[in-house]
Amino acid sequence: MSTLTAELAAQIEQMAALHEQNVAAQYAGVFKFSALDINYKNAEKELLGNNSFQ
Repeated sequence: MSTLTAELAAQIEQMAALHEQNVAAQYAGVFKFSALDINYKNAEKELLGNNSFQ
């Protein structure tokens, strides 16, 4: 795994941990454009991502 890939994977892990803390604290979510509701109905409270770095 390259250095950049390892750093990106570590950042994704940190972001996932922060997301879990926010969910546990019942954080309301994030702002999203209403057009995103069509494809991503729960996106404001879900961690969406591609795990291709792992």
